[in-house]
Amino acid sequence: MKIQNRPLNSVEAPATGSADAARRAAAYGRPAASATSAGPAAAATPEDRVTISEEGRARLAAEAARADATQAGREALDALPEMSEARAAELRDRVASGYYGQPEQTRAVADRLADELRGKTPDA
Repeated sequence: MKIQNRPLNSVEAPATGSADAARRAAAYGRPAASATSAGPAAAATPEDRVTISEEGRARLAAEAARADATQAGREALDALPEMSEARAAELRDRVASGYYGQPEQTRAVADRLADELRGKTPDA
């Protein structure tokens, strides 16, 4: 990110028509205050600018994509059917005992996952 910060003039406005005021106005690319204008509102006010680099824009886009993916994941979890504590405990015990590490169980789980990804139900 590139920030251009120009220093502010003093609190008091310069005398209108002075050479110093004209020089400062020219330094900021602004017309000098005219003899008819007076007071602080007539003084040239500098502008601050911020430019976001391409790398910064890419990071912002990546962060937005991560936020979208996180939200989609939460929505997918919310859409899953509820599971009882007893069923969850049974599955944890099977995983801990190595039940799903057996070749026939690994194959059955893979087949069921593939069917679900294809949109097939277990009864179909």
